[in-house]
Amino acid sequence: IPVTADLASGRAEYEGLCLTCHGVAGNAPAPRNLIGDECILCQGAFEPLEDYIRDFMPVTGPLSCVGACAENTAAYILCEFNPTLTEGCAS
Repeated sequence: IPVTADLASGRAEYEGLCLTCHGVAGNAPAPRNLIGDECILCQGAFEPLEDYIRDFMPVTGPLSCVGACAENTAAYILCEFNPTLTEGCAS
């Protein structure tokens, strides 16, 4: 997780842009599940998830979460829902 990522902002962005499809706990039915093995892009690598969010999310408005929004949202998803798979999350 980049040191520049802001998890509080990521949470707010997640709640505003992602919660409807992915759920409060990120455990929506596959393929929208953001936890562990169910989430291929959540397997500990930050950049693929950040890039996917930047390019394709939210489904209703791709490219509306770029730059810091994509970085913060990816960091929040990884640290909140997959902390054991991710390095760089505050404990």
